This record gives sequence, structure tokens and C-alpha cells, in this order.
Amino acid sequence: ILDNRDFKMLRHGLAHWNFDWNVSNNIHLIAYDKDGDSISTKLLLSEVDAFHIIAFALVEILNEVFFQQEHSK
Repeated sequence: ILDNRDFKMLRHGLAHWNFDWNVSNNIHLIAYDKDGDSISTKLLLSEVDAFHIIAFALVEILNEVFFQQEHSK
């Protein structure tokens, strides 16, 4: 997932506040390039949710492996 083009473009769009929602037919999140001039990716809400769930799970795992084990010693 971390090397997925859409995931990277979504992350960059959200990090730089260069995104918009299209709610006409299907709900899409549209991420723009760093200048906000052109679309870098357009994802369905279900795809954005999937990326969020996976990213959240990775953070949970890293937290458990690196921080929770430190505190239990």
C-alpha cells in the first residue's frame, strides 16, 4: 500500500489540502497536484475508506510493536 500511486497521490492531496469531493453520482475524493492545478487521482469513497482502514491498521501495528512493548518492559 505504501508504494501504491493512488495512495501516495491521496496522501499528498490531503497533506497539502489540495482535494475536493464530487458527490454528483458516486462520491469521489479528488486529489490535486501540489499546485492545485490538475487532478492527480480520483478515488471512490469506498477506495478512500479502504486506504484509511489499512493505514490505520499499520499505525496500530507499529504502535504496538515499537511503543507498547517498550512500556511493558
